[in-house]
Parts: sequence; structure tokens; C-alpha cells
Amino acid sequence: MCIDFAWYRDGTFEYSDEVAVVIGDNSNNAVSISEARPNPVSGVANFEYTINTPGAVRVVLTDMIGRVVSTVFEGNVSAGTHALEVSAESLAAGMYQIVIKAGDNVATRSLQVVK
Repeated sequence: MCIDFAWYRDGTFEYSDEVAVVIGDNSNNAVSISEARPNPVSGVANFEYTINTPGAVRVVLTDMIGRVVSTVFEGNVSAGTHALEVSAESLAAGMYQIVIKAGDNVATRSLQVVK
């Protein structure tokens, strides 16, 4: 809920109408991804992703420009939650994105690599 008010020169004020705000509601998303653990990482990071319908899934690791650094997983999976590992041992220190695509749906999470 967001409430705002306006002050007037005579010292009075009034409240604006209430507006409901929803942030991060994944209940209708066809694909979601958890935070990587640990993050930042220097060895291997673990994460889970959930898809609502079975089908082809592609998980890639990209740099911050969007270039694919590595393909983590590609294949058909059943609906539900699945676990994956991302090896950061051969990566340079910096920020990366874990990108999962299932059909037309995409989810991303940031991953920081430290050395």
C-alpha cells in the first residue's frame, strides 16, 4: 500500500487515494529461479528453478553485456522444481547473469564471481 499526502501553504494537508502495489509476485509466472548459493561465489554455486509445464529448458550464464559465457543446461524437463550447479572456477571475477528460458518465458538472476 502506498500513501502520499500534499502540504499546503496554510499548514493543512490531505492524503491521496490508496494504491496497492505488488512486487515480485511469481504465482503466475511459468518459470522462476532462486538466488544462487553462495553468492558471491569462487567455486560452485547452486540454484533451483521451477517451471509450471514440462518442456524444453535452456539455462545459460551470460556476462553483463549479454554474451553467453557458458551453457549450464539444455534439455527437456518435467514440471516442478529442479536443481543445477554453476561452476565459476574458470570464470574471471565480475558480475554474470543466470538466464533460464522455458518456451517464451525467461527468468534471470545475478551471480557475482570473486577470486
